[in-house]
Amino acid sequence: MIYKLSYPKHVKRAIDLFKVLGKNINLLIWVVDARIPNITLKYLKEFIERVEFNKKILVFINKMDLVDKFDYQGFKDFLKNEFHNIKLLIFYGSNKNSKQLLNYLDLLAKKELFLNCIV
Repeated sequence: MIYKLSYPKHVKRAIDLFKVLGKNINLLIWVVDARIPNITLKYLKEFIERVEFNKKILVFINKMDLVDKFDYQGFKDFLKNEFHNIKLLIFYGSNKNSKQLLNYLDLLAKKELFLNCIV
């Protein structure tokens, strides 16, 4: 199925702003709803294509407690197929993983010369 996505004015303005600032951003954090991860990632794919972002993307899957069964491997495979040329980091929403995410961001900030990210 092919999705034709349209954006409200405020989202279009954000995309235009990101095109200008994108050169200085080295991490994009995308928060995904675990109930409909593939649909929300279609927006991410089009967004990345529009702004030509090719740096690290951290995918945080939120609302894991509302999903009975989540196909972790299938989701990883889907991401690899959709975003094969971008480094993806995946964190699943829970208290434990939130702490791992904060630790990762802390390490990344210490390792990089600067850390500019957008959520």
